[in-house]
Amino acid sequence: MHHIKLDTRVQYLDFVKPWTQLTDQERNYAYYIYKASWAGALMVPHQISYEAPALFTLFQAYFQQKDLLALEEAAATHGVTQEEWQKFVAYVGGFYGNMSNYHSFGDMKFVPEIPQEKFRAILYSNPLYSDATSFYAELLDRVYPLVEREIFALEKPFTTLNYPEKGGITAYFSSNMVMADLDLVREFLADQKINPLNTRAFKRDDGTYLITVGSINTGEREVTFKDKQFTVQHGEFSKYLEECNQYLEQAKLYAANDLQREMIELYIEHFKTGDIETHKESQRRWIKDKGPVVECNMGWIEVYIDPENIRAYFEGWVAVVDKQKSLKFQKLVENSEQIIPLLPWPKEMEKDSFLAPDFTTLDIIAFATNSCPLGINIPNYDDIRDNEGFKNVFLNNSMPSYAISAMQFATEEQTKVLVDNTTKCYEVHVACHELLGHGVGKLIYRSENIPEFVDPVTGEKFTSCYEEGEDWNGKFGSISTSYEECRADTCGFYLCTLPEVYTLFGFEDHEVDTVLWVNVMNQFRKGILGLQLFNVETNKWGQAHTWGAYVFSQYIYQNQKSKIVDFEIVDANNFYIHLDKELLAKEGKELIREFLMILQTYKSSGAIDRAEKFWQRYSIVDGIFLKIRDIVIEKKKPRRIELNANLVRNDENDIQVVNYSETFEQIIHSYAQRYPTTKEFLFGIVSEWDRTREFLRVKQ
Repeated sequence: MHHIKLDTRVQYLDFVKPWTQLTDQERNYAYYIYKASWAGALMVPHQISYEAPALFTLFQAYFQQKDLLALEEAAATHGVTQEEWQKFVAYVGGFYGNMSNYHSFGDMKFVPEIPQEKFRAILYSNPLYSDATSFYAELLDRVYPLVEREIFALEKPFTTLNYPEKGGITAYFSSNMVMADLDLVREFLADQKINPLNTRAFKRDDGTYLITVGSINTGEREVTFKDKQFTVQHGEFSKYLEECNQYLEQAKLYAANDLQREMIELYIEHFKTGDIETHKESQRRWIKDKGPVVECNMGWIEVYIDPENIRAYFEGWVAVVDKQKSLKFQKLVENSEQIIPLLPWPKEMEKDSFLAPDFTTLDIIAFATNSCPLGINIPNYDDIRDNEGFKNVFLNNSMPSYAISAMQFATEEQTKVLVDNTTKCYEVHVACHELLGHGVGKLIYRSENIPEFVDPVTGEKFTSCYEEGEDWNGKFGSISTSYEECRADTCGFYLCTLPEVYTLFGFEDHEVDTVLWVNVMNQFRKGILGLQLFNVETNKWGQAHTWGAYVFSQYIYQNQKSKIVDFEIVDANNFYIHLDKELLAKEGKELIREFLMILQTYKSSGAIDRAEKFWQRYSIVDGIFLKIRDIVIEKKKPRRIELNANLVRNDENDIQVVNYSETFEQIIHSYAQRYPTTKEFLFGIVSEWDRTREFLRVKQ
């Protein structure tokens, strides 16, 4: 969907009730983590698209006086209708909600649903443009001409985040870099022992390369590698990180224990130096801090946006633990040692010991990045997760509502079952996905005795392993995130049928087939409705979770012996997924077991060639699924946009929650109140943008 539609749902992340239960110390700790998180989040637009940082400054400056009615009236004098104004507001709200002009779910671009001349008229109609005491005209005249083309362009390569060579755009490396350049950069980073998570890469016109590293400390060094000249430059995003650290220094004063203080000290050091090993140390403290009242994490965490899946975007969040709702998750943790041996792979592929993690239900106070997930399993460092532990969190107030009477592309009977059961069935699935999906299985590295594997697909024996210095994302590259999310999901489907699991969540034996049907049906719907995120021209899936869901659905569909699942195109506007509950419980369970075994074998052994061949086979979109894709796109419903609250100090030095109603206007108000709208602040962002923008702009 190339527009933010007016009927897009805005979901407010409400945490008022748990906030009232916090002590003053806990509120202060949460407040400063909240401030640090949003300070760091200013990096995110720079990490997505060329034009996103400039658009952010334009909108902050345009709405600086926070009087939307006066701005609408001024726009009307320039010929802008009420509907056009509403569509402009929706675009801005969507931009803020995604921290860019690309959907966080699917990586597809969205543009204003108004003519280009009306968009320009709105910006130039602001009374501040003719105010000699304001900087607005200076900013608008300086920035807008540099991004107007990119705001509205929908031809290649401006449709999706992808490799420039494959018809997309990215802000992680320059638009002139081809696959050979990226291969060389990866070799260079490995040779120099530079973790790519907080880096970007640019190729100058003279053929030399610039590697930028996010840090406060600045400095450059020149390196010759394979007859090519590289400059490694520290200090990218230093202003944002300096502010982040100022708030972290304050948060440290209100930490609940030594582990939290040490974690924050390591965050501060990590942001100073840019050293990922220091961040890993912070995560070691974090996983040891069991059961905090206020939970948080931050850094360069997820790699979904980078086409190579090796560079991360900033993420900072803080939340309140719901102790009552966390009890059932803790029961799963306590029983994990008995449950893990029930997984279908041999002990050679499983960790020697399972390090029981925290598993809590949280109400998010702030999730400062381009979107808020429903669950998290971190840290993403394989060596820490495998050998030292991890944490799982379920984000309770991010859970969407299923209180609806009709569901798209579902029969009345299906809709009733899904509406009545999805929330409670999804809870057990998320628990198994995060704890026992991401948390189980191991990567096998080279040693004196590399185990021999049997390929579950071909039946042949083979040997394969990870070499020293290799990790999961680097080895499996562009398929790593979708593959891993699918593996974790499949663990959830396999485990939710075991009495050792489903009874912990209050289900009885006669309900287990319904649990499986609801969770698998939702996975099929995720994959099939996710066809809208598949780009036919570039043959690229735009979102890891939906890609993995589609592969799962295709494996079951193509390997079923009876009609477990079928797809019916009713007419040009509708289709149904028919999933037989009885056959799913019989034949389907075995297919799920087989599929899970394949995924784990290839992951544990590092058999990327086999995995990629298998993965691509079931990623193909053809035949009836192309027709279904057309229906999905034609009838597409907009994805929700999250709205975060703000925390402010009042005159009595008390911290108050600023609540907002669920509208686009209120998203805009939240950002206008969250960040300064001063000339110094906004031109500081422009200055950071200027450092690399010419590398990223697609040449005309």
